[in-house]
Amino acid sequence: MEYKFLVDTYETERIKTLSTWSTFKDEDFSIRPNPKDRRGRNTHEHMVHQCMSENIWFSKMLGINVGAFPLPEKETRLEFMKRYAREIYSTYGPSADTGGLMQNNALTIYPYPDAETLLNEEAAGGNKVPLPGPGNKPCTERPDPG
Repeated sequence: MEYKFLVDTYETERIKTLSTWSTFKDEDFSIRPNPKDRRGRNTHEHMVHQCMSENIWFSKMLGINVGAFPLPEKETRLEFMKRYAREIYSTYGPSADTGGLMQNNALTIYPYPDAETLLNEEAAGGNKVPLPGPGNKPCTERPDPG
């Protein structure tokens, strides 16, 4: 398939988004990062925006009908995750919690190996892969010399 890289790339983007959403709890759904800043979306608003904007991207930019309404019937955290993991082929690289910097061979670790496992585990209360922590090398390109 000539454009398989697009399918593979979108699959990793879906897993990244779902993994990020899985870090929130149901009680976080309506909390704004800064209650006084109306520009900052709460988790629910972000999930609506993500689903709606990707639906527009697929339908308008690529001419692809994904065959499903972009939002779930019941707008809960888990139902958004299930909707986003629909069968359409769709934050980046290592982090301080997965061993630090890429140049120090830190790993990219997702909480779950795939979307199906993520949805099943989150529905059962969550059982994410443990993180190794920062390791013994700096996790920033500009470490404090002190």
